[in-house]
Amino acid sequence: MSGRMYHRSYPLQQAGFSLVELLIAMLLSLIVSAVVLQIFVSSSQTYRVREQVALLAENGRYATELLQRDLRMAGYSGCRTLAGLSPNVIAKNPPAFSGFADGLQGFESGSGWTNPTTITQLAGTDVVVVRRATGLAVPFIGNMAALNANIQIAPNPYGFAANDVLLVTDCEAADLIRASNVSQGSGVVTIAHAMSTNIDNRLSKAYQENTMVMSFSANTYFIGENAEGGSSLYMVQFESTDALELIPDVQDLQIQYAIDKDDNHVPDEYVDASAVPDWQEVIGVNIGILLRTADNITVGSQPFTFNGADANPSSDRRLRSSNWVAIALRNRLN
Repeated sequence: MSGRMYHRSYPLQQAGFSLVELLIAMLLSLIVSAVVLQIFVSSSQTYRVREQVALLAENGRYATELLQRDLRMAGYSGCRTLAGLSPNVIAKNPPAFSGFADGLQGFESGSGWTNPTTITQLAGTDVVVVRRATGLAVPFIGNMAALNANIQIAPNPYGFAANDVLLVTDCEAADLIRASNVSQGSGVVTIAHAMSTNIDNRLSKAYQENTMVMSFSANTYFIGENAEGGSSLYMVQFESTDALELIPDVQDLQIQYAIDKDDNHVPDEYVDASAVPDWQEVIGVNIGILLRTADNITVGSQPFTFNGADANPSSDRRLRSSNWVAIALRNRLN
């Protein structure tokens, strides 16, 4: 037997991480994860702020454009102001106001306004009502020779229907009627204005071929408390008890009225609704709308002044924006 000695060789085993190395690796992982999380949170917050700021600006533009479009047409009747026409009102339950010439009427902080809806008006905010003819005029084509209990038009592009309040005018005279029935035959649309929906079934005169028929509207704008616990700009139409939510997160609506006392089409003063001596003298309005973001998005409380008062008495962290627009009443300046 050989005297050589043989040694069995074993593969080298890899040594594991020490406890210190594991702790360092975990610490580095936590630092990297924290940095990534911070970047994600910061990016999300920045996006959220930008989104709400953009929505705030968009809502402000939309609110002022919507109100401007309706208010500047207050008193429109197709050819002259409602004041100049002095229409004969035979419709039962016509739009309620103190004189047919009042195409515009305001209520300071809602005082004197009867709310027909279940939406609670926000205290301290103004209310305004706009009354006017709407749409383009549809001409008479029949029943013009005598004082008939119906009128005839063709076609009926605006879908005049029974119970609609309509303005009939030839720019010299006007009647406000309520349709009792609308029927069509042989291309002619007949609009009856019977005693069932009117106090008289005869118009004030026998209108001729230059006569027009138009829809009549009365829209009321106010700030109301919404279902989410905030406040929105609402509109309610004549005879409706349902308020249409137009724009959310509207905190305030303030309106001043331009008074022309000497009839030179230049405002002599701007006053609140409670100080308007005669609504016939109003030739323009100055509207201020205060909006706020839906959520708290700033680090600290953001003070804001609107119409000379603190607009953030609760010291929340929402951003706010105010939009002011001066609107001339076109039908008071002709």
